Amino acid sequence: MTSTPQRPARRTHVFSTFLIAALALLGAGCGPHASSDRTHGPIRLGSYEWPGSYWIDVAWEKGWFREAGLNVQRVDTNLKYVKSLESVADGTIDAMGFAQFDLVRYAANGHDLVGVAAIDYSEGAEALIARPGYRHLRELRGKRIALARGTYLEYLFNVIVEREGMSLDQF
Repeated sequence: MTSTPQRPARRTHVFSTFLIAALALLGAGCGPHASSDRTHGPIRLGSYEWPGSYWIDVAWEKGWFREAGLNVQRVDTNLKYVKSLESVADGTIDAMGFAQFDLVRYAANGHDLVGVAAIDYSEGAEALIARPGYRHLRELRGKRIALARGTYLEYLFNVIVEREGMSLDQF
């Protein structure tokens, strides 16, 4: 039986702390309100219930921000993802995890944002939920669909709609 060597927990902890510190410091130095005075105030770090943001909650609960000497204020942006994108763009929040599509869209619209890639592999968690009785997307033609316009969710929905030979203006 062959076993894979395990990385020591301390090494993983040090790497995680370094990554968290780098992300937090990058976020604190960016945006329209960044200044040398901002380094003394708290780093406002947006957090919401998404598997890609779990590291913020883990680092917060374990005290890794304090241990790394960072003054971090965790900002709950749950259920306000789209509004929180604007908060990062206007400097109200210093850093937050964006979907890549949303980061590119904001940067393309002239917002001075810096991205740090946190690469993961996901099977996806997005879903289209409808009342009972609907079996196919085409049955929703002419119905109102709730989604955040201009975000990756609209992009994904557009891809699915086009694959079905339809267009967004049918909804």
